[in-house]
Amino acid sequence: MPVTSRDGELPAIFRRAIALALASTSCLVACGAKTQLEGTAQPEAEPGPSAPPACVRPTIPDELDATCKGKPTDSGYEFMCTGQWEIDRPSNVGVDDALSIEECTTLCAPVTKDWGECDGFCAKAPASCIVACDWITCRVEYGGYSTFSTNAGRRPPGFASALPARGDLGDFFLGCAELEAASVVAFELLGRELAAHGAPAALVGWAERAAVEEQHHTAAMLLLARRFGAHDALTPPQPARERSLFALALDNAVEGCVNETYAALVATWQAEHASDPVVRATMTDIAADETSHARFSWSLDAWLLPRLTPAERAEIACARTSALARRKPALALDGASRRKAGLPSLREAGILLSSIAEWVHGSGAFDRRRRCRPAEDRARAPCRAPCRRRAR
Repeated sequence: MPVTSRDGELPAIFRRAIALALASTSCLVACGAKTQLEGTAQPEAEPGPSAPPACVRPTIPDELDATCKGKPTDSGYEFMCTGQWEIDRPSNVGVDDALSIEECTTLCAPVTKDWGECDGFCAKAPASCIVACDWITCRVEYGGYSTFSTNAGRRPPGFASALPARGDLGDFFLGCAELEAASVVAFELLGRELAAHGAPAALVGWAERAAVEEQHHTAAMLLLARRFGAHDALTPPQPARERSLFALALDNAVEGCVNETYAALVATWQAEHASDPVVRATMTDIAADETSHARFSWSLDAWLLPRLTPAERAEIACARTSALARRKPALALDGASRRKAGLPSLREAGILLSSIAEWVHGSGAFDRRRRCRPAEDRARAPCRAPCRRRAR
């Protein structure tokens, strides 16, 4: 079956999703009605035995193995980094010294190792080590799971928030600025990868424009953060290594087709519902760009899938479906702060998310006939079900 891009449908899909959420809210009124990267490092162990006294350095090649596979059961990455290599013993380290995990990590980390597409997860992995005569053997065994935050768009592999978890409006927009800055890195990486994989110039240019737009979004979000009292500095995101075509497609299925698409819909909602005029004006500009980025994700998906094996395409579909299933509506803010930011309520967010899921699964868009019953019907019937889906 030929793969076709559905990116052109997104603006209309967003309009219908918002209309459904608004209809649900009006029915209720009529009736009175964080990414963090989690890793499991080795516990600090008792110092191992000293190396044999004979200073004959063995000729052991470096051993590196890393996997950072998208996990079908969640919208994130399962990763494992294992490796062993040798470095020269510094003069300030004695032959009989027993080094801690922290000391070994400091000694072994400066050595450049190619972890491939998993570099974002493995480059700073904690290491153990054994001192032997004039060399040190470094060892890494580090694994864990990287999850994606609820309301963010596209992030590069290995992204982890460096901000503390706080709940006021300024910190909310500061977190948005951090995510926008991460998207700059993600789109810059995509531009390089697509050029290397021979993608059409239109896709490469689209990714490069998106990176520039995300820079503007970062600056705009920082202004909003400062408007509401947050002044923390952002930690620049780490660059990421280029990936295989399949790894790129897997990342795009979750980060682009799910996260970016939903983030664009929420931005569109904010542009229409933020009670703060500056937030509303800012989100109006951002929503247009984010909708374009979501369209890019689906255009990229349409270009990538025919270049993958049937088994890889099945895994892509599984990852996308699972990412949708695992996303749950959540409130980043409450009360007046939520209204100033223009964020949907839990019920509204659930309807927006369900609308996106219906479209992604190709289940016939939306039920446009779902609406509130007329006032005369409400007068005759209980208010327990003010909205209903009519029979087809």
